[in-house]
Formats: sequence, C-alpha cells, structure tokens
Amino acid sequence: MEVLTQHPFVSTLQANLNCASNLLNNKVQAVAFVCTDAAKDDCTNPSVAGYLCGRWWSIPVNEKLHLLPIAALEFLAIIVSFILFHKYLQPYPAIVFSTDSQVSAMVIASDNARSTVTQRMQTLLRSLSEYHDLSMRTFVSTVHGVGNIMGDGYSRSKHKAMKAVTAELGVRTTRLSIPPRV
Repeated sequence: MEVLTQHPFVSTLQANLNCASNLLNNKVQAVAFVCTDAAKDDCTNPSVAGYLCGRWWSIPVNEKLHLLPIAALEFLAIIVSFILFHKYLQPYPAIVFSTDSQVSAMVIASDNARSTVTQRMQTLLRSLSEYHDLSMRTFVSTVHGVGNIMGDGYSRSKHKAMKAVTAELGVRTTRLSIPPRV
C-alpha cells in the first residue's frame, strides 16, 4: 500500500498489489474507476473512448488519428478522460484509470516515455490542470478483456451492446459531448 500512496500513478502491476482492495482496506470509502480504450484496425467503427459511472465519451478514429500508433491512441484516451471526467472525479478520494495499454500505464507510472510520440503524449498529459488537480490520488492499472468491457465496447462503437450491459446492471448512461478544446 505504501507504494500506491507514496507514488501517484504507480501501476498496480508494478506495485504487485490489487489497488482497489488495498485502498478499500485502508479506509478509503470510495474509489472511482475510469475505463479507457482505443480501437484502430480491429473493428468497423474504431474510436478512442472512456467510461466513468454511467458517463461515456467517444471520438471516432478519423484519417488523421489513424496515422498515430495504437499506443498513442490509448494514451489519448487517458488524456481525454482526465479532461471530460475531471468534474465528476472531484468527490473521490481515490481514482483508478484502467487501460489495456501496458505502454501507457508504464509511462505514466515511471514518467519515462521513450518514443517521440509517447513523449509528446506524456507532455500533453502533464500540461493539463486536470492532471495536476487529480494526480496525487490517481493510480493507473493495466486490465484486459472482460476487465475493461466498458472501454472496449465504447471504443469499438458497440453502443447497442453497451446499452444492454448497462441496462442489465441498472446503470443509466449519459454520453458526454466533446468540448472544442479536445
């Protein structure tokens, strides 16, 4: 737990701990889980997307975004989620950003981007006031498959399936609009 509390953005993989369980065992009363993902070539309508407590956003991968490597699109999903979910994350004492991008998680956790594109994404993230506001209580976790069903579904534009999943869970969803700054 000390690793997680002393080092913001430490990956739960690096800490070798179950972040949510450890945070809850240390009297943190609420943890927000932000699911992020990006799709590129493995579906019909790829997008960059994020999900938090029934709120979701999605940006279609256009020709310009398609030029970026998938790792950059995954990182972009985290960046946009900071911007769009910032006001909703205010009441939470702990926040976990879930991504299936090991590169994004490791770069955020270690502050050590290697490629030029990833360095630019990291610089963009660190330039955000939303990042600075939330960073001391935010962690990043690498998840795959069913652990990231919301991010996967929205990034692949499976809106009907996501509506069915959220209805089954009793969650009312709201699609957030993308502000001009994004």
